[in-house]
Amino acid sequence: MPRMGALVATVAGFALALVAPAQATVFVVTKQTDSPTFELPGFCSVQCTLREAVTDAQADASGPHTIRVPAGTYVLANDALPTISRDITIEGTAGAAATVITGATTTAAGSPSGGVIAVNGAGKLTLRGVSLVGNTLTGTAAAGGGAVAAAGAGASVVVDRSVLRGNRTEAASNVSGAGAIASQVASVTVADSAIEDNVYAGTQPAAVGAGAGGIANDSGATQITRSSVSRNRGDLVSTPNTTVAGGISQNTAGSLAITDSTVSANSVSSGGAQFRFGGILVNGSLVSQVTLTNVTLTDNVTSGSGSQVHGNLTSFSTPTTTVRNSIVAGGSPENCYAFLSTIASSGGNLDTGNSCGFTGPGDLVNTDAQLGALRANGGLGLTQAPRSVSPVFGLARAAFCSASDQRGIARPQGGACDSGAVEAATVPVSTTLPSISGTPAAGKALTCSPGTFTQAPALAFQWLSDGAAIPGATGSTFVVTAAQLGTAVQCQVTAANSAGQTVATSAAVVSAAPPVSRVRPAFRGTLRTGKRLTCSPGTFVRATSFAFAWLRNGRPIARANAAAYRLADADAGSAIQCRVTASGPGGAIAAESAPAVPAKACIVPAVGGLTLAAARRALARANCALGGTTRRRSAKRPGTVLASTPPKARNLAAGTKVALTLARG
Repeated sequence: MPRMGALVATVAGFALALVAPAQATVFVVTKQTDSPTFELPGFCSVQCTLREAVTDAQADASGPHTIRVPAGTYVLANDALPTISRDITIEGTAGAAATVITGATTTAAGSPSGGVIAVNGAGKLTLRGVSLVGNTLTGTAAAGGGAVAAAGAGASVVVDRSVLRGNRTEAASNVSGAGAIASQVASVTVADSAIEDNVYAGTQPAAVGAGAGGIANDSGATQITRSSVSRNRGDLVSTPNTTVAGGISQNTAGSLAITDSTVSANSVSSGGAQFRFGGILVNGSLVSQVTLTNVTLTDNVTSGSGSQVHGNLTSFSTPTTTVRNSIVAGGSPENCYAFLSTIASSGGNLDTGNSCGFTGPGDLVNTDAQLGALRANGGLGLTQAPRSVSPVFGLARAAFCSASDQRGIARPQGGACDSGAVEAATVPVSTTLPSISGTPAAGKALTCSPGTFTQAPALAFQWLSDGAAIPGATGSTFVVTAAQLGTAVQCQVTAANSAGQTVATSAAVVSAAPPVSRVRPAFRGTLRTGKRLTCSPGTFVRATSFAFAWLRNGRPIARANAAAYRLADADAGSAIQCRVTASGPGGAIAAESAPAVPAKACIVPAVGGLTLAAARRALARANCALGGTTRRRSAKRPGTVLASTPPKARNLAAGTKVALTLARG
């Protein structure tokens, strides 16, 4: 009995709908078990199965619609989901590794027919973040795929960040049959995905059509980017069969573009079809464009007798198949074969034999590619990473180098891009050590030049003090603090890429500490105004120069910045000190002498020619006292001062008596 209520999630949230929604809708699957195939279109209830979600999305003409599938394994016990002709995305919210759709054993009743789902008319199916694993198609369908099939000039299939693995077709398909995806006129786009271990075991009634273990497209456009089409096979256990490829078949018309992808270890069993191709078959004069860019095309094989039996790449009747920056290796019976067609090189290719006719810039023939095993090296699909001695490093032509390899690793990792699907950097090697410039002193900035490394890696900085990391010091510049004074400072550079990392460390610079005062400054001289004092700097460690200043009551005396200082009248009774600033590579430090208080001086004034009264006043102003007087005959007016004892300008202690000689008649 069909469900009568529904819970539908729009892009703005959840809303209870009683009529078909009038906008793009998000259906949320809440139940892993399958539901009956006979349920009528209605509303996907709170307990919404994947089948119910597809049924309701297909019934809604508004679109486009998204079906969100939480992590889990969804077993299609009732076989394929409804065929769609709308724009519908099936999205695994937890990614392909956690979201598996499996268990369908579908008997085709029409075309197109897929083991899991089919698309016709102008429908568009997007699989994002899901895995279609272990599904099977039997019966009869002109276009039949073990997982997905599409037919119609407006139909399309997009596989994004998804895995199609272990699917199988045993159906009779007289146009297009494939273990994973079969298309008739429809477009197929595969990005960041894995099409692996699928099997074509079908037949071709009336000896027409073409089959493939991975993807078969008749007259539609096929685009494969950053993906693996590997280990698929054609098991020709039934008859009749005419044309079968292990990996990819592009037949009759359309186009094929493969970029940054691995097509490896696909195969077709011996016998069972006259036309057998291990890897890629391009067949038809109406196939408009074929390009292989940064493709690893390896170890695709078939064997036995037949009209046409070939290995990695076969181009029949197609005007031109263009190959660039690619590796073609290990195909059997050969790597490449062209009939009424041209395999053209744009350069940067490697052929382990010489069957591809590569003569473009930098092409290598009869050269071992030195690849590792086909395995998981990152990303959803399998890859073959070049060994350290591989000649493909830097072989690619820059004009065709994309931004990243199959795994999403940025290109280039070295000075130039590598050929093939993998930008397989080697561990960076330090060719010039880092170095430090700047003054290693407190408050001064040091700059780290990283040196040079192979492989153009990403660089990270760490500053060290006596071999230990300085917290937070991770830039190319560093301002020395007091904590680093007297220690050995280095900069450490870590160069990293996808292959690993290398650490290089600069020579150490000693971040000198500022001078230290061991013996404080002192001055010598008579502590009396007018007298000269001389400052001794004392003893400093790590000092290279000295600067002097004189202080009066703790304040600098203007223009008193020499080692010597003559006491002024203003200094009398004040605390006088000398300050020494010692500088060195690690900074500067100031130290001061002990304070001392100078006394006033008696500086004998010039009193000759004065009267006794005037001389008395002059002596008083000069902090001197009048001593005894004597008289001697002189032509000058009696009482005039003739001389003083001590004489003028003598610096004496304040209050010193000065004797005067006076004139008498």
